[in-house]
Amino acid sequence: MDKKKFFEDSINKGNLGEEFIKFWCTSTNQTYKKELTEKNYIDGIDAYIEGVPSDIKNTNKIYLGNYTSCFLTRHPFRENTKAVNYCIVEIDESKTSFKIKYNGSIKEYLEDNYITSYDKIKEILVKYERKTLSEIGVTKEQFFYMLKKEITPLLLKRVKCEYFTDNDGVIYLREFF
Repeated sequence: MDKKKFFEDSINKGNLGEEFIKFWCTSTNQTYKKELTEKNYIDGIDAYIEGVPSDIKNTNKIYLGNYTSCFLTRHPFRENTKAVNYCIVEIDESKTSFKIKYNGSIKEYLEDNYITSYDKIKEILVKYERKTLSEIGVTKEQFFYMLKKEITPLLLKRVKCEYFTDNDGVIYLREFF
């Protein structure tokens, strides 16, 4: 396999994380089966790695949800999430090399690095799933502030909950040092 061509193709496809993980699986003799886009949206599975339903991440942010016409909880916090494994890749700025930061349980990763209780965060987010601002009775700014206030006590000390409400609203966790 021509490594240079592989990296160029990955950049062009726009799915760098998944392409790098596929390359990693191939080079380490692990099975990799990409899930269909529709199934990914429904079940939160990007691919099966060694038969394990996995969510592939190439960001250091943990997205909790976003608001378009209603609040949509992001995987892995949805009730119907079927992915159980995170495969987190860190891609260098030149997009020519990568390292696997983590490959294991989603719940363990989140509770080791971001939150005190995966189940409690999930419970908070799920209660707002597909609710509109009029159903909740607040503005978008108020809604995200309310979510942040509920979630913040469940964060590890080095983690912040941030959001923005321009256009579509998004709420996420990130580490800070």
